[in-house]
Amino acid sequence: MLVSSDNEMRPAYAEVPCIGREDERAAIGGHLDRGCRLLTLWGFAGVGKSCLAISAARECTASFPGGVYVCDLSDARDMQELIALVAATLDVPLTHGKPAQRVQDALRARGRVLLVMDNVERVALALSELVSRWLLAAPTLSLWVTSREA
Repeated sequence: MLVSSDNEMRPAYAEVPCIGREDERAAIGGHLDRGCRLLTLWGFAGVGKSCLAISAARECTASFPGGVYVCDLSDARDMQELIALVAATLDVPLTHGKPAQRVQDALRARGRVLLVMDNVERVALALSELVSRWLLAAPTLSLWVTSREA
């Protein structure tokens, strides 16, 4: 299962081959095999970070029985918007309780999950606060982020 932030694959995330990136996809797979739970792909705009992350995520869906989710954060401007987009990607209602906690509980409950967060540069500081909490609370969660900034 590969789900994007609107629960349908956006054209940018559709079955587009990631040509010529075999070595990079293999390196990502190697990090995954060694138990890496947080991976950042960063570089200049247009170098193929999103394509590489989505392509690698597609190749490892069998390793994540809880699901592989792709969340585009390019429209997020603050922590509230970030959490709302991740919640929408995971199909987690935010009708009651603390939103960050609801997302954290959902990530923990799903078991082995990969969450790819694309275009995090605008909310990197807010995301850094959440990432450590989510990784501690959900020991089988893996997070991949793409960013134009290191």
